[in-house]
Amino acid sequence: MSPVNIYGASKLCAEKLFVHGNSYSHEGGARFSCCRYGNVVGSRGSVIPIFQEQHRNGLITITDPSMTRFWLTLQQGVEFVIRCIGLMKGGEVFVPKIPSMRIVDLAKAIAPATPVKIIGVRPGEKIHESLVSEDEARYYDDLFKEGKAIVAVKGATPTAQDVLARHGGYHLHQARQSPVETKGVFSNP
Repeated sequence: MSPVNIYGASKLCAEKLFVHGNSYSHEGGARFSCCRYGNVVGSRGSVIPIFQEQHRNGLITITDPSMTRFWLTLQQGVEFVIRCIGLMKGGEVFVPKIPSMRIVDLAKAIAPATPVKIIGVRPGEKIHESLVSEDEARYYDDLFKEGKAIVAVKGATPTAQDVLARHGGYHLHQARQSPVETKGVFSNP
C-alpha cells in the first residue's frame, strides 16, 4: 500500500494505530490484527451501481483502459476475516491472494453492448491498486497452504524480490482475471 490520497492515507494510518494497540496489551489480554483486501462487490462506493446506471443511460465512462483493481465478494471477505481471526496472534496484517481485473473488463461484463468512453485519470487515482508495497513485501510470507492468503510475519527477512517471486508477483498485477472470469463474478452483482 502506497496511498496517493487522503482516503488511502487515513486507512493506512488507522491500520497502523490499530496494530500498534498490541503494545498496550498485556500477555493474555486483547490482541489486535488487521485484514486488508480489495473492493467488495456491490458495497457502498462500488463502481458496479454506477456502471449499471450508466448502462441504462447508454454510455459507460472509464478513466483509463489499463486500470486494474482487486475484487472479492462479500462472502469471500467474511470467510477470509473469520479464518484470520482464528490464526491471529496479534500484530499481523492479513492480505488475501486475489487476482486483479481491468475495470474495462468489469464494465464489459456488466454491459457488454454499451459504448465506453475513456475520460482520463482523476487526481489522486491510481492506475493499479496494490495490496502490499515493495517495502512491506520483505516481511510477508505464505500462511495458507492452499494459497488463499499471505500474512505479515514479524521478524521475517526475505527480500522483496524473493517474496514477489514466491507469490507470483500478484502485487504487480500479473495474476489477472480474464474477461470470462470477470463476467462470471459480476453477472449478477
